[in-house]
Amino acid sequence: MCGIAGIVNTGKSKFDLRSAILSMSKSIKHRGPDDEGFVLFNQTEFQVCVSDETQEEVKHSRLPFCSSVNINNSGANYNVALAHRRLSIIDITASGHQPMSKFDEQYWITFNGEIYNYIEIRESLTAKGHSFITSSDTEVILASYKEWGKQCVNQFNGMWSFVIHDRTNNTLFASRDRFGVKPFYYYNQDGVFCFASEQKAIAQLPFYKKEINPKAVYDFFAKNEEEYETEGFFKNIIELFPSNNLFFDLNSGALTIESYYNLKVNTAFEEFNEQNYKQHIEKTTTLFNDAIRLRLRSDVAVGSCLSGGIDSSAITGTMNKLNSSKEPIHLFTATFPNESIDESKWAKEVVDATNSAWHTCTPTSEGLFTELKDLVYSQDIPLWSTSTYAQFKVMELSRKHGVKVVLDGQGGDELFAGYLPYFANYWNEFAANLGYKAAIAELKKRGELSETAKHWIKENAKKKKLGLTASSKKTKIKS
Repeated sequence: MCGIAGIVNTGKSKFDLRSAILSMSKSIKHRGPDDEGFVLFNQTEFQVCVSDETQEEVKHSRLPFCSSVNINNSGANYNVALAHRRLSIIDITASGHQPMSKFDEQYWITFNGEIYNYIEIRESLTAKGHSFITSSDTEVILASYKEWGKQCVNQFNGMWSFVIHDRTNNTLFASRDRFGVKPFYYYNQDGVFCFASEQKAIAQLPFYKKEINPKAVYDFFAKNEEEYETEGFFKNIIELFPSNNLFFDLNSGALTIESYYNLKVNTAFEEFNEQNYKQHIEKTTTLFNDAIRLRLRSDVAVGSCLSGGIDSSAITGTMNKLNSSKEPIHLFTATFPNESIDESKWAKEVVDATNSAWHTCTPTSEGLFTELKDLVYSQDIPLWSTSTYAQFKVMELSRKHGVKVVLDGQGGDELFAGYLPYFANYWNEFAANLGYKAAIAELKKRGELSETAKHWIKENAKKKKLGLTASSKKTKIKS
């Protein structure tokens, strides 16, 4: 996790650009405690800057994106600023410092995330004549942009939020990964455009008028919806949605957004087929193993969260299978004194099977109230449940043991329909295509029915009496 920030001032607003970008960077220090960097621009010049928190090696490096000039001692005649807070994972030397450029100094980037297939892309670009001065994935993004322009994102397997200042045409090109793993927020009002990894970095700026967005508040309290719209709880702070690119013209001030990816959805229903089933298993296994393999690319130790559930257990098992070092994998688990909700016994079975180094923590209600302010500060948005605090403590545990990178099973339930409500959609499809009785028979094969299944049967029995259920394979039941 790193932090990015930037400001463009067209001249209509009066504020100290250096002070503003420095305060933005400080507000997201927790995202990148290892290093800090800046670069300031005007139409003809640029100045690379450091701070008191910049890595010492950077200040003595001759790389084009390194410097020893403190931002407080730089000139004031600049209208564009980029900042970066670094958590060093890939190329942890000064050559991974950001904001980064190549020797031509025409393209500058501030980047949060990781491009997992950067080695393969670098090999492809080298074959096309590109040369590299670092071993970082950040430089691969720059070279990819130079080669393919905005289409470069189609080459990336990873998670990212980045901004590239293209000095050849005086534009900013920003992008967010396909599923929004990495955050990106921006503000574009009164001649000022700025962006950051977190809303707090924008909300505390002198030109930002702090206002609550009443629609977002209503959606949260009345409809139980959060971040469904681009404008969140802070008025005029806009979220760049996943799978989107943003373009900002520094000459005209024009801002445009376009989508570069849409997930294909298969809506066709098919009866169970043993051969297809085996093919799906093989493909899923291949993709899963490859995803873990790529995510283990790191110049620092990689551990894993372990809840004891199927998702994190599968990740841990695959990591152990791919682990070529003699060092045990570090695993991190939240435990609870209430046995009805504690899964540590299942986690321990995984720990014993993989001979891993296991670390545990026990979140408490007292701890939640004590640390609530820090938790809210980190989140920027209202919490859905206390499970966020449990994850907060697991990440804190990981950091205490010096493990900067952890894999996690978050999202597995959504992908593999692990939550009960997803089954209702399947049952609807089953009934629509094979009939209500066939759906009931399918449910009863699963043994004791869940409350969700019982509710579904009850509701659809009512529909059947009213003639609302599917009468043929061409009709769909609407949930």
